[in-house]
Amino acid sequence: MCARRRSRKKTYRLERLGEFLPATLMKQRIFIDTIPPNLTRLWTKTVGPQIARQTGPCRFRDGMLSVRVSTSSWMQQLQFMKDEILDRLNAADPQQPIKKIKFFIGHVPPPPVSGVAPAVDDFDESRLKKRDRRLIAERTATVEDEELREIIRRAMVKEALTRHLRS
Repeated sequence: MCARRRSRKKTYRLERLGEFLPATLMKQRIFIDTIPPNLTRLWTKTVGPQIARQTGPCRFRDGMLSVRVSTSSWMQQLQFMKDEILDRLNAADPQQPIKKIKFFIGHVPPPPVSGVAPAVDDFDESRLKKRDRRLIAERTATVEDEELREIIRRAMVKEALTRHLRS
């Protein structure tokens, strides 16, 4: 006599948007800053222009600042300077205490030419190629929530324009 196997129904677990959205955007090569804008300026001011060209803060959560570093040699050097950098950051902005800094190797975008990172609204959408406009319109057309659709559209415009600037 054969025992029958019960087929198990696939159960779905609800996830928070913050848990899966960063990974999904990364797969689609849409890069969105997840740190307060003043922290980027504070980082550049604290470490200086030479180190700022090779590094970039990318995440701030629960008092831990995650910083992307361009190469392993820079990461090793920054490990030696970690305590000094942490003290300088906390002295410069005591309202946002940083308890720990974590360095990891990753893509560090080149600094903007003007020295100030452009805001999303500063991008001139008229510089988009027709192909990019069409793709953005197609991808956002299925999003029902108007506010979410606009946020995704702006993120895609920003990514497309920064990609053109890099190339």
